[in-house]
Amino acid sequence: MARPAQRLRPGGAGASPEERRHSMALGESFDPKSPDAVQQGLRVLARSMVRELKRAGYSQSEMVRFASEVIDQVSQDFRASTPPDADDAS
Repeated sequence: MARPAQRLRPGGAGASPEERRHSMALGESFDPKSPDAVQQGLRVLARSMVRELKRAGYSQSEMVRFASEVIDQVSQDFRASTPPDADDAS
């Protein structure tokens, strides 16, 4: 049996960036690339990850190891994508 289509709220999940910008209360515009929006998005993502890790039964020390692994992966990605001469440019 097919699932019924979900109704999306204006500016909610599935809305285009344009629709989200225009749906803000009191006519406020929303720029998803602004530093505040990026920070808020990262905070929401982090909270969601912690909530999911807790729900899955991970201990606090396992969650700290997970966070450390994320930092290691990001660091490796930065090193791999940084040209070798980039540090010598100063």
